[in-house]
Amino acid sequence: FFISDIATADGLEIDDAYRGKTPNPDRESQWKWPRQGQPGAEAWRVWNRALQHLEIQGKLRVPQGAWTTTTHQRWRWRIALQSEDVYYITEAGPTMVYHPILRTRQRRGNYYDSTTAEESLHIPNEPMAAVTPMMNQMDGSLFQILRSTDPMQLEDNLPPGNAEENPVTIESLLEKVPLFLRRLIGPTLQLVPETIGAMAAYIQDGTLLACSDGSHDPEIGKGCHGWLFSDSEGHILWSGAGPIDGHPDLITSYRTELGGILTLLVILKLIIDSYEIRSGSVTIYCDNQGALDNVFNKYPKRGIFPMLQRDYDFLGIARSMLAELPIRVTGRWVKGHFTGNDRELKHDLNAWADTLAGNFWSEAQPYLQPRRMPENHPTYEAVVYYDQSALTANIKTTLYEYKYAKALQATIVKNTKWEPAWFQRISWPAYKTAFRSLTIFKQIGIAKLSHGLWNTGAQKHLYNPTDEGTCPCCQTEFETLSHVFRCQDAGILTAKQSWHAELQESLSKIGTPAVLLDSLSRGIGWWILTEELNPPRAMTYGSVVPIDIITTSAYSEQMQLGWDQLLRGRMSNRWGIKLMLT
Repeated sequence: FFISDIATADGLEIDDAYRGKTPNPDRESQWKWPRQGQPGAEAWRVWNRALQHLEIQGKLRVPQGAWTTTTHQRWRWRIALQSEDVYYITEAGPTMVYHPILRTRQRRGNYYDSTTAEESLHIPNEPMAAVTPMMNQMDGSLFQILRSTDPMQLEDNLPPGNAEENPVTIESLLEKVPLFLRRLIGPTLQLVPETIGAMAAYIQDGTLLACSDGSHDPEIGKGCHGWLFSDSEGHILWSGAGPIDGHPDLITSYRTELGGILTLLVILKLIIDSYEIRSGSVTIYCDNQGALDNVFNKYPKRGIFPMLQRDYDFLGIARSMLAELPIRVTGRWVKGHFTGNDRELKHDLNAWADTLAGNFWSEAQPYLQPRRMPENHPTYEAVVYYDQSALTANIKTTLYEYKYAKALQATIVKNTKWEPAWFQRISWPAYKTAFRSLTIFKQIGIAKLSHGLWNTGAQKHLYNPTDEGTCPCCQTEFETLSHVFRCQDAGILTAKQSWHAELQESLSKIGTPAVLLDSLSRGIGWWILTEELNPPRAMTYGSVVPIDIITTSAYSEQMQLGWDQLLRGRMSNRWGIKLMLT
């Protein structure tokens, strides 16, 4: 172990990648290291104190000089010394090349744009040096490099004595894997053949453990997953993380969990086929019971029904691979983010898989960021394309929406007497989320409410002109849906006052900001508790405080759309802006 093993390429400071708790994906050793579990908190504190002894003001006390021999580490980032193009080399994907966009003689070197990477089939035949990329703090897409001061002997062969006659390597495992699955696996750390051989032996012994976990960001509609293999004592043998491709509206935590399970099955099949394993067992841990149940379902539906299931692409391939494996694979649920006293190895594996998934966002190279359009798998017979992506879930619902959405929108605009542009002012995603949380029986009632189809006196009169359609409570007014909300009968008014108070209490319990709660209560109260035609002004009217201005704007727009429409579930988008800013 040398200081150069953790130093930046120019040898002047410690690479920040070695201060964290995850392996550096850009450099890995070709030496065989003992397998061990993850260090504890005290071990990391000792490690960081040791690093402090090597530094002074952020730089190494003793700068490293020129390289004197071939390093045992493989550097994925390299610079061609003549063209000054930077290359990122990996076994799990194409070699990416970055061209300088601004040349400089600063220590950190030229500027490169991570969003303009190009795939390269060949590495140039010219002197190369190792580099350490340094992301620009002001612009996350730009980076500079710290480079070694001299060309290095960047050998990619294993040291003598480590190879067996025909070793199974990562390259040999992944060379025939479709791009669809290679992206799912993500960047892989270099392993010596003995580690892959040990995994094969553990499969046959029935002691290999696997775990995966997903990470989903609903705000941006992206997902990824982390995966790992370990022995029965918790020594991590192989781990990684990969992107979950697909339409942002269809990326869910469930899809990320399925992606993790599928990745584990892919790697298992590769090892089993390479070593011609015919018996054994593996246990896969996952904290999503639904994903486990669907993958390991012994009696899945046939015919067209599998394609109608959510994330049928991942699910279908996973089931197919599981059926082809000659070993027994058991799916076990594990409690995620476990904090109890009776902690077990499976909880540690889940925590580590969760960390791998969480770190993927900041560590993944641009070409491995989630894509809207997933790659096609060779086994596909048909693919439904929709909105510049492949439709991986909700096929039936999406087809219905595609066919009827425009007509439904026109009907809503006509019945509400809105301007056509007002339709987009409604927070339809919020409506969709609330509607889908209801039982099917409540959904029917709410759908009738939203579209003004309750069995009011007006509806009765429409189908039977002899029915006067008088309100059964006040017995004076024609009972329209608006009248149902505004009826001033004493008994009804008392009930509405009680319901209004309950609504205020419920909104308060879920942490609704006071200004927002007061504004909503004021508008709803005016509509259901009074007969006044002119609504009151928003309580924030006239205030120049930015948040109050947004609240006043939301109140005014809801007034334009109609407070009765809010009670039907049609809430202005601007209320959501207010919530995001508080």
